Amino acid sequence: MNVSSVLLKTMGLKFARTLANDEKLEPEEKLWRSVVVNALEDTMLLHSDRKASLDKISAHNWILKRKKDFDLVCYYGQLDPDDIMESYIKALRLQNIRFTERQVMWHVYNKVYISMENLSKDEKKIIRKRLDSIRKTVYATSTEFTSTIFVSAFV
Repeated sequence: MNVSSVLLKTMGLKFARTLANDEKLEPEEKLWRSVVVNALEDTMLLHSDRKASLDKISAHNWILKRKKDFDLVCYYGQLDPDDIMESYIKALRLQNIRFTERQVMWHVYNKVYISMENLSKDEKKIIRKRLDSIRKTVYATSTEFTSTIFVSAFV
């Protein structure tokens, strides 16, 4: 399996050893490992555009919320979800994985955008005005990394 050296360095030696030990894995198990690796690589995205920011936060939340599907994907890939979580939180605490202020603001924007889904036309008009305001704020927001360490999921 191809894994970037940056990801291996970011996630630590224990994680790197686990991924390196894949010779006896079935193709399906390698595929499931790739799902976890892809999510971890998404958390390292540096771009602050809307799509990349939402992908990054979605992957971050998927890992940290520890729902049943995360655990299943790890088990299917012969990975220990506790080890993955531990390595990820360690990388966050060491600030090897960080978020820009703009990435966080895109999450705020998206929550408001999704809230419009089942509203009437008049209600949507009000929300659209709010979205325009938030979008302007997002574009004015710095792309510098925030000093806050996010070791819990974004809500």
